[in-house]
Amino acid sequence: MANPSIALLPSAYKAEKLYTQLPVNGDGDFLVDRASVGTRVNAQGLIEEVAIDEPRINYLDTYKYRNLLDYSENVEGWYSNWALGRSTTDIVGLPSPLTDADTIKLGSTSSSGSHLISFTHNNTELEDSTNYCWSFYIKAGTSSRVGISFKDKNNSFTTNVFEISTLSWIGSAGSVDRGYEVLENGWIRLWQLDGTSTGATIPTCAIYQYDTNGNLSHADDSMYFYYTGMQFEKADSPSEYQPKLTGNEVLSYSEISACPHLLLEPQSTNLITYSEDLSNGAWAKNNGAINSLSDVNPKGEASSYEWVMNIGADGTLSSSLNAFRNSVTVTNGVAVTFSIFAKAKGYDTIKIYDSNQSGDKTVVDLTNGEQTDVSAGFITKVTDYLNGWYRIECTRTMTSTTWNMNITANEPSADGASGILLWGGQMEEAAYSTSYIKTEASSVTRLGDICNSSGNVSTFNSAEGVLYCEMAALFDDGTSRNISLSDGTNSNRIYLYYSSTSETLSATVYNGSLVVNISYVLTDSTDFIKVGFKYKLNDFALWVNGVEVATDISGTTFGANTLNELQFAQYGGSNDFYGKVRDLRVFQTALTDTELTTLTTL
Repeated sequence: MANPSIALLPSAYKAEKLYTQLPVNGDGDFLVDRASVGTRVNAQGLIEEVAIDEPRINYLDTYKYRNLLDYSENVEGWYSNWALGRSTTDIVGLPSPLTDADTIKLGSTSSSGSHLISFTHNNTELEDSTNYCWSFYIKAGTSSRVGISFKDKNNSFTTNVFEISTLSWIGSAGSVDRGYEVLENGWIRLWQLDGTSTGATIPTCAIYQYDTNGNLSHADDSMYFYYTGMQFEKADSPSEYQPKLTGNEVLSYSEISACPHLLLEPQSTNLITYSEDLSNGAWAKNNGAINSLSDVNPKGEASSYEWVMNIGADGTLSSSLNAFRNSVTVTNGVAVTFSIFAKAKGYDTIKIYDSNQSGDKTVVDLTNGEQTDVSAGFITKVTDYLNGWYRIECTRTMTSTTWNMNITANEPSADGASGILLWGGQMEEAAYSTSYIKTEASSVTRLGDICNSSGNVSTFNSAEGVLYCEMAALFDDGTSRNISLSDGTNSNRIYLYYSSTSETLSATVYNGSLVVNISYVLTDSTDFIKVGFKYKLNDFALWVNGVEVATDISGTTFGANTLNELQFAQYGGSNDFYGKVRDLRVFQTALTDTELTTLTTL
């Protein structure tokens, strides 16, 4: 593969400039403009201020878990979500890799036939040319042979059989991949992979039990084994187990990335006037106290606030309203998002609720970030900021001009000492939270990030090439967010962009008239993707995550020395790209399919 003419791995910068690795003469460097301070998460995992006109290189990455199975270890939910075939389930006090007790025991009945438990996820359709992995934890009882089955997209079952006592598969794998992991105390984790077929159906997963003679069909009611932790996910191999106890959680985890990203955000205003000084009168304290402590906050400073609820003479809550509150004037009818950083300090759960609009609420477990109770009127997101801190975001469409946001521990009683740590309150008229904006005595606006003016005619091949980017959207916000190669005018341009159509990635070529406009529907535009757009006479292709997803074999490109600028925007600086960018490259040749597969594979 040829070297790119422009390569950006966001790292080196100074005020008003973001340096590219190629070309080495600096012709590819971007000009940066943001006429206000901003914030980022640095390589130590701390929020820090970034000066005016400096690019923001962010190190915190958040990844979603994708367990598609509801009630993955909760037997009470299975009767409506799981099907038993000539089998029984019981909770027994046996430690597993997941808990110190409460493992599921799958027993058999005396009815002759196959003994199994299966799950069909009616809310999920499988995607074409996508791998899915089905896994669970198991330990032998009187039965030590287990079948693991998954109905693929051709509606055919592929069953693999595993002998736990010898740690061996019985028979060939057929068309699927499979594997196991040996754990402590006789437990193993089994998994099976499928996903190359076409068509669309709903996934069905099953666990089969064999008798001591290796028979699938039997009538021995003394057979049983133990299992827990089922997971079905879109993946090439089993990921870290994600519990789905009710089916309502949307879990994620965070880490400090070795590959930071360039953060580009639109303008936003924090309407809360004292974001860090929670002792200020702008924050009402209803039947509780806010205590200033030296606990380290998400900026690394020894300064946090603790909310402690009052108790009455009988030891119960002193009032039905024990809450820390901030009331903010907003615009009626628009989406508004409140966010705050929280950490357990004696109490492990936090409740955020709106006393002005139907009492909508969200409850979050501060030990793991799980959402345990969310009202229909709220859209809630929880981001792990490490060291026990979580940023909790609550979004709703307003039906009044005041949002009375209440915060408290989700506890039925109080001890007068335990509490929750709080820091960094923020309220924005937006459908999602942006990076933290500090306020002191008034609202504060962070202006949008602008990053443009890279390259010249010598760094681009106007006749053919590839525009490549590893990127993620901030939100599916219904706007056009462009990366472009152009001559600085409307006449000649190439766009790679998140479209105003929901969850849609598009590529467009225009050379006086529209030449190509191809699109691909993403599963979630906020997930990082590797995308390449190839342009060449009668040969245009959009590649996403190692797959060619859209093509056009008719069209011209541009005359020599036409394209002269790479921008995180449309020509002329409109439709700015707002998102996260780990890697950006421009190639002066149309890469081969093999090269594009390599380049764009995650």
